[in-house]
Amino acid sequence: GLMQDLPLSSHACANLQVRAIHALTRQPIPFAQVTLGTITHPTNADGFIQIDNLLANRVLLGMAQDGFQTHWQEVDLSCEHDNRLDMPLSPSPPPKSLRIILDWTNEQLDLDAHLIGPDPGFPETYFNPPDRFHLYFGNKSVDCVEKYCMAEIHYLDDFTESKPETITLLPPTGSQILRPGTYRVVTHQFRGSGSLIEAGVKVHLQIEGQPEQIFTPPPLDQAAGELAGDRMDIWRPFKFEVKEDGSVTVSPPKKDYAI
Repeated sequence: GLMQDLPLSSHACANLQVRAIHALTRQPIPFAQVTLGTITHPTNADGFIQIDNLLANRVLLGMAQDGFQTHWQEVDLSCEHDNRLDMPLSPSPPPKSLRIILDWTNEQLDLDAHLIGPDPGFPETYFNPPDRFHLYFGNKSVDCVEKYCMAEIHYLDDFTESKPETITLLPPTGSQILRPGTYRVVTHQFRGSGSLIEAGVKVHLQIEGQPEQIFTPPPLDQAAGELAGDRMDIWRPFKFEVKEDGSVTVSPPKKDYAI
């Protein structure tokens, strides 16, 4: 038949064994995403994957995992022997900037963005707990040296404090990373009737080098644990942690709304 006329190498007789490893520590990276052609498979808990029934030819192999730089490599697959490969992934550089954008569609409402974050040694006031800064319309910048500020809030028009509201977070002067600690983002409905749930509210989180994340308030029937304040006018979309190495992890807040 036809099969006998084809050279043996055209059979899908090759396999590929790949291990994802940390470029610096050489430790395995579990559950990394391996891309081969149009197919993506995860590695196992030991950072390992075997893919069988491949054609013997040159393939482009990709490896990706959160917190690491994606790595691409060409591999020549052979049917004569096992094709084994360690693919090193380098950690992503820590972000040098982070931006939070609050926007909404209901023109009758005035919403305010607040960022509360670490400020070692800063005294307690009516507006902030000790060792924490509170960035909002009444305090538009934090830790400024000349024209450079660690945290700032900007409005489309400073006189009307109109939407969108943009908060920018940068490394403190003299540092290469964002200041480590826990940051909380709070949105407050300052005035206007109706609920911020129905106001088309979106909070965009833009961390340098990462895909944008967008947060929206819960629907009304699920809002009881999510909104706070006497008038259900406070919403905390997320908090984030800057680790000692400058990496950022984002998590939904606990449903504890003691402000």
